[in-house]
Amino acid sequence: MLIYSCVLAFILFLAIYSLKEKYIDSNGVIQYKMNSLVVIIASFVVLFCISSFRGDFTSDYKNYRDQFLYYSKFTVYEVLGSPRLRGQELGYVLLNILTYQLGGSYVAFVSEISFLTLLFFYKGFWNDSDDVWLSIIMFVSIGAYYTSFNISRQIFAVSMTFWGAKYLYDRKAGKYFIIVLLASLFHRTALILIPFYFVLNMDLNRKSVTLVTLCTIGLVVALDEVLDLVRLYVYSPYRNDSYGMTGFKVTNIVLPAVVAMLGLLLRKEIQEPDKKDKIWINATLFYLILSLLGLKVMMLQRFAEYFMPFSILLLTRMFCRVKPKEFRLFFIFLFVIGFCLYNLVTLSSSGYNPYYFIKAIK
Repeated sequence: MLIYSCVLAFILFLAIYSLKEKYIDSNGVIQYKMNSLVVIIASFVVLFCISSFRGDFTSDYKNYRDQFLYYSKFTVYEVLGSPRLRGQELGYVLLNILTYQLGGSYVAFVSEISFLTLLFFYKGFWNDSDDVWLSIIMFVSIGAYYTSFNISRQIFAVSMTFWGAKYLYDRKAGKYFIIVLLASLFHRTALILIPFYFVLNMDLNRKSVTLVTLCTIGLVVALDEVLDLVRLYVYSPYRNDSYGMTGFKVTNIVLPAVVAMLGLLLRKEIQEPDKKDKIWINATLFYLILSLLGLKVMMLQRFAEYFMPFSILLLTRMFCRVKPKEFRLFFIFLFVIGFCLYNLVTLSSSGYNPYYFIKAIK
């Protein structure tokens, strides 16, 4: 647990250091000191190294390594000409082949995925977060950072759609759908965001809440039939006894429930909600709903990952607007410590413990 503790301590140190990153010039315009860029780069480099050079202590890491060796036997033209040769999405397969053909090792491939995933998440936080460092702390402690160590394909797709959310905010459907389609080349679950383009932009009122509630109840009741259709047309290899088709333990809903309740309870701190606030609140609601469905079928919780980053943005905004200001810092400190402790406790009892670096770069 030493590595995980050091990562959190380092990010917390950077967060404290970044409290002085903003200042107002003589014209009343908010400016950023140069050290804010240093802080960004420092945290990025640390998270990148921990992700890129991790050992094979997760199950999917080993599976992806075997797939890398398998796809190294083929050329791009062979894979494009014979879809039967690939068992994963086309973009992921091509990245494997191109990395190998350019002389890269599997560690180089992991580094590429890690770099791009972090880059997209950082861009999203930089563009939309009210406090980048508070968002990064939550990204590491309760977000998708460590999840990317295992289901790296999907979290890469999540990061792409999160970065592309600027088109969701601006209601530029064409560009947003292109981003979603590109993400689906690495994990097809990203396609769920196409209908959610319209759902996330709806106004949250009594009528819409009633509609969402009824649809959720209907989905729960007809879940078995829906899954039969999914297995028939989308993921045929999955059977009732396959991994991920059973439910999570009740304890797995604790974090989504806490995040959702905090976000929804603190939304009163927003005096005049804008379009981003509306989308973030809706996304947080569906993050909770999909996590609840995961209690019955684990794989459904995978869809919730696409909404978690928006919950982080919402919580960041809520925390930054808590009044009075004197209480705000204590409030943020209390929850950040709680999130960090949650992170350490969950990691300590998982396959991620102990963390170790890759023994050989090959």
